[in-house]
Amino acid sequence: MNPNNAEIEIVNRNDDGRGRGYVGDRVALVAQTVPGDIVKIKVDKQTKNTVQGRVKKLVRPSPNRVSENCPHEFVCTGCMLMGTSVEDELTFKVERVAGFLEKSSTAGDIDEELQVNRPSEALGYRYYAKQVFSVQHGRPILGAYIAATHDVADNAGCPVLAPAVRTAVDAVADEVSIRKLRIDWKGEAGLRYLTVRGSKATGEILFSLVSSRALEGEWLEDLEDLADALIGRVDGACGVVAIENMDKGNVLLRGESRLLAGKATVTEEICGFNHEIGAQSFFQINPVSAGSMFETALHYAGQGDVCLELFCGVGAMTLPLTQAFKKVVAVEVSEEAIASLKRAV
Repeated sequence: MNPNNAEIEIVNRNDDGRGRGYVGDRVALVAQTVPGDIVKIKVDKQTKNTVQGRVKKLVRPSPNRVSENCPHEFVCTGCMLMGTSVEDELTFKVERVAGFLEKSSTAGDIDEELQVNRPSEALGYRYYAKQVFSVQHGRPILGAYIAATHDVADNAGCPVLAPAVRTAVDAVADEVSIRKLRIDWKGEAGLRYLTVRGSKATGEILFSLVSSRALEGEWLEDLEDLADALIGRVDGACGVVAIENMDKGNVLLRGESRLLAGKATVTEEICGFNHEIGAQSFFQINPVSAGSMFETALHYAGQGDVCLELFCGVGAMTLPLTQAFKKVVAVEVSEEAIASLKRAV
């Protein structure tokens, strides 16, 4: 059976949120589909047992499908659950968490019903963007890898990003195009990735440009010129960092960083404490949900003499824990994150 012509009924979901159907005896994994959809697909990858792709035609929508205001629906696969209702999304996620707990060695100790807390909106919640540079129709774009491929889908105007972060990402693509800067594409070294960290508390924006070309000579001057333009163009822009990363792996922010303009951190407030977040520090993408999550974790942590906190990051949990414990031992591999935590203590 030709998967490009087949009408596929989506019957359930894969663990990563993609809809699951069947093409003959092969499993079809289709991004942004809802159980009950009948679709024709654009095939992105085939294996002996699977067909993976995106919706080419929505033949008949599921009763649970909702309309989302996204210009990249069925093109970008960054939001696997795009198109499903809030109730359906929460049911899927609760079942996933329950499944993990059932497999846990401590499952026998859990006797409380899972509680769902969803404090944010479906769109405009991400204060952190992680984008891939590529070229489309002769112009540079910023986007995300299409599931199961190394192709990049343009994310211009992504509605999942907080408005200020969305504007900042689009400004980078525009400024890079104006300057005709090199992109890491078809074997040529250049700009490879971009991250943009926004602060809900302060409105600050921090850019991180990841380069597969050495940060020296004319190339460094070009990036410094780009950095100055972004600081002047984007409201709230407080700093631009460049990271030299020639590793062919998929770790984006590995390598030495260099401050091109402004300062190297943004300040975010969580649970009543301010935190400095650098280009290579991990922090939650959604400050509203993060605050709710940390407050719940703090409740279960209780109080006492000594608390060991692993993977502490910049200290979003560490500082509140100091109010409940006489001593907190915080462990983290990132030197940048630990330096931020030390400044906050």
